[in-house]
Amino acid sequence: MKKQNKISKTAGNVKAGRSALALLLTLTLVFSLICLTAPQKVQAAEAMSEQTVEDFNQTGTFETGIDAGWIVSPAAPETHQTKPAEGDYAESYGKIYDFWSSAAVSYTMTQKITLPAGSYRLTADAMGADGMQVYVYFNGKVSTDCVSDPGWNNWQTAGSSSVFTLSEETEIEAGIYVILQAGGWGDVDNITLTDADGAPETGIQDITEIGNGDGDEDGDTEEGDEPDTSTAVEAGIRVDKINGLSDDFIGGVDVSSYVAEKNSGVKYYDFEGNELDDQGFFDLLHDCGVNYVRIRIWNDPYDASGNGYGGGNNDVDTAVEIGRWATQAGMKVLIDFHYSDFWTDPGKQYTPKAWEKMTLTDKAAALSAFTEESLNALLDAGVDVGMVQVGNETNARFCGESDWDSICTLFSAGSRAVRKAAEKCSREILVALHFADPQNGQYAGYAKELRDHNVDYDVFASSYYPFFHGTTDNLTNVLKNIADTYNKKVMVAETSWATTLEDGDGHDNQIRKGTNDTRHYDFSVYGQATEVRTVMQAVADVGDAGIGVFYWEPAWIPVNVYDKGADNAEEILAANRSAWEEYGAGWASSYAGEYQTDAATWYGGSAMDNQAMFDFYGHPLESLKVFSYVRTGTVVSDPAPASVTVEDITIQEGEDFTLPQAFVTYNDGTTAFLNVSWDQEELDAAKTGGAGVYEIHGTISDGGMVMDVICNLTVMPVNYLDDPSLEDGSVVWTVEPADVIERISDNNARTGDYALKFYSSNSFTASASRTITLDKGTYCLGTYLQGGDVGEDAVFTLSASLDGEEVGKDESAQVNGWKNWSNPEISPIEIQQDNTVLTITVTAADVAAGGWGSWDDFYVNRIEETHSHALIKTEARDATCTENGNTAYYTCQTCGLTFSDPEGKNEISPEETIIPATGHKPGEWIIDSNATEKEEGSKHIECTVCGETLETETIPVLKPGDQNQSDNTEQEQPDSAVDGSRGEDRDVPGDVTPRTGDDTNVFLWLLLMPLSAGLAAVLTLKRFRK
Repeated sequence: MKKQNKISKTAGNVKAGRSALALLLTLTLVFSLICLTAPQKVQAAEAMSEQTVEDFNQTGTFETGIDAGWIVSPAAPETHQTKPAEGDYAESYGKIYDFWSSAAVSYTMTQKITLPAGSYRLTADAMGADGMQVYVYFNGKVSTDCVSDPGWNNWQTAGSSSVFTLSEETEIEAGIYVILQAGGWGDVDNITLTDADGAPETGIQDITEIGNGDGDEDGDTEEGDEPDTSTAVEAGIRVDKINGLSDDFIGGVDVSSYVAEKNSGVKYYDFEGNELDDQGFFDLLHDCGVNYVRIRIWNDPYDASGNGYGGGNNDVDTAVEIGRWATQAGMKVLIDFHYSDFWTDPGKQYTPKAWEKMTLTDKAAALSAFTEESLNALLDAGVDVGMVQVGNETNARFCGESDWDSICTLFSAGSRAVRKAAEKCSREILVALHFADPQNGQYAGYAKELRDHNVDYDVFASSYYPFFHGTTDNLTNVLKNIADTYNKKVMVAETSWATTLEDGDGHDNQIRKGTNDTRHYDFSVYGQATEVRTVMQAVADVGDAGIGVFYWEPAWIPVNVYDKGADNAEEILAANRSAWEEYGAGWASSYAGEYQTDAATWYGGSAMDNQAMFDFYGHPLESLKVFSYVRTGTVVSDPAPASVTVEDITIQEGEDFTLPQAFVTYNDGTTAFLNVSWDQEELDAAKTGGAGVYEIHGTISDGGMVMDVICNLTVMPVNYLDDPSLEDGSVVWTVEPADVIERISDNNARTGDYALKFYSSNSFTASASRTITLDKGTYCLGTYLQGGDVGEDAVFTLSASLDGEEVGKDESAQVNGWKNWSNPEISPIEIQQDNTVLTITVTAADVAAGGWGSWDDFYVNRIEETHSHALIKTEARDATCTENGNTAYYTCQTCGLTFSDPEGKNEISPEETIIPATGHKPGEWIIDSNATEKEEGSKHIECTVCGETLETETIPVLKPGDQNQSDNTEQEQPDSAVDGSRGEDRDVPGDVTPRTGDDTNVFLWLLLMPLSAGLAAVLTLKRFRK
């Protein structure tokens, strides 16, 4: 990876001589400690300001740590250390300064140095993400440029355009100024001071002109910065006006699922409750301020039998249908070509089935032809196409290609096709390229590749989901950098936010309780509108190059509303599943599994129904009007609660606790904490009930309105592990190899900030272990695991050992994607004596290159005291036709466990002892009495094993002339089925006793079940989320 900015020659020379200078400095410091008295140490510290520029620059390489003369003000962040550089910079950078903070902070880190009058340049190399900014600092002034969220190992230089001047010899402080949002992190190296050869002062500002990192992420107006209400309209939610928004600023929506929804029977309504027809739906969008509609297109989203893959089954014909309605409502259309037969994103860029065996040249030609033909069909149908996306979230991968030469060849083929179609109809159609993960600092690199490969495009588009993509401040910064550097328009092609954590269709949502539920914004209609307004503001802050924002799938609601507690829950879920399969109204149908392996596991309904701008029944939410409200602003005359939240709490058994207050967010943006009247009986039961999960109900009163609330209290068994969530780093983990697994703070923690993370760009097997000393007893060991891109052969093991001998392991944990946590567990673990050392080990084996993930929240709980089993034997008994038999087994009188051996070592389930009944074996018909011309006869069938009569039948009276039954030697033969069932051609009365045993091969079933589960796991592939 190459640096984005050229590092000064002085910095390179300093690095070249690091070893010798570091040794010399170390020897000098040791000599000083030996020879100088305490007063002399004070004098030495004061003399630090007399260091040379060479000393300053050497200290700025951090080879001697961060204690050599560095002054931090007002305080250092939580992580404040030096560490070895990694990757391509490990050798050239050596040690680097590393920082991180869980809260928003700002600080200076400087050295004192006396400089003569003159001009100076001060630079620093930095990298990082998640809300970090590094400026160079020179005696109260800072550079106007900074390094802001460039991403991991994407080193850039701050201060390269700045010149600082001194009019006389001055003792100054020089170094860096760091601003961190909550969770921001980064690294710095090569803080370098050089002579500017008399250049005039430029590129500097007073430090007070810069914010301090306390960003206002929810988009509310800061104190003293009142919104413009001169054009405000009365509304039920507060939306502040975005000043200076151009008339053509895009407020768009992606409603690609609309046709599949309507085909499934979904109905939509206007704000007065009137049902809408198709054109009425799009007219409603326009009336709410929407001026652009985005529609995705897949090449061939069907299997060979014509079954749709789901997700809207979005082919060209569907796009034409939606595009017509949008155009007739007065909106422009953005066509989003995925160039795939199903979903694409940074982790999935599958080639269309028809193109899979093509060379790059043939694929480029096919892509160009498909683009042009599709656009011609849309334009000929009268669709007002204003913009075309060549690809969807194409982060260094596109249409099966993963090198930039090939990717850009395909980008250019698509772009040329758009230009050709536009020229044919004499209109302007913008070409957009779409990327994701602005928080990773890769956008500058992507844009450079596009320029270097001469790709013709107009718009650099980004996805922005608050739960994935960092801060809106960073979003503005990275988009502005693209706009300013490459003269491109920029926009947000996808964003969304939830109004509730509830599910509406029986399929798990992307935002739900325990997953992506950090409250960046309120989970309410007000919060949804605030999120959209904040993202629109972030794009508008780029300047004229910021052209707009699209909301993703605001109408993807349940086909039928599912309530898991309702009597008809299963019936509703079955109806929804049918619609997902038949009409493609869900995220994926089962048919998609042939094309994308993860769809075979995750197919089902909408994962977005709680992020729609319609309620579950199709009625519009007021947040849909945000696209018009941002142009006027709103006033809320009668504030009312928008949401009420009570935080769930988790405690250890025996720990005192107090239930929280309710947090109320009002629709005018104000908030309040209110006291709760809790159900005392439920509270008392939780205090005495031991470990478990307790639902405690309460009520709050606000202005005469009484509202119900619930607090979920989880009482955990005592966890005997120190630092189980790795938050304080007090426990040493033994890691092998050291560069694959590390305790790290990033977005891979389950709780808190830290986790035990694994990653390597090469395939690997790695492990980490720690110990705990336990007293006699029975214990349960467990942890949580998540990750992705690990390959088909990866195995993840949790194991426990005593004195080097393994006493238990769990290899069942699956890696299914970012923050989809699995929970491996070992139980019981018997500890026979006090002060026993148990070793805990986690292993990631045979992980593919690029595989990543983390373990977090380890626990060791005591289950019960150790005891000796008191076993009673149950003798073996053969199965009969009607009764099960059993193998011999042993049952403990005290704990109730079942064992196959008299020593009580091989635990089994009671079901494993059962020998199924054999079922009757029917013989042939037996004549009891022959029929005559006057009397009926009879016959019966017996079981050949036990002799029980299975079936009787009357022989009809003979007609005159009939042969006597006794002379009939060709008797009717019974069905010879072993289980006693009738054959199709036999007329047997319905009261025959059926087989009474289950002769299913239980052991074969038990063997096939884990094999089937393993096969399903092999087919699972989830997105890369590092």
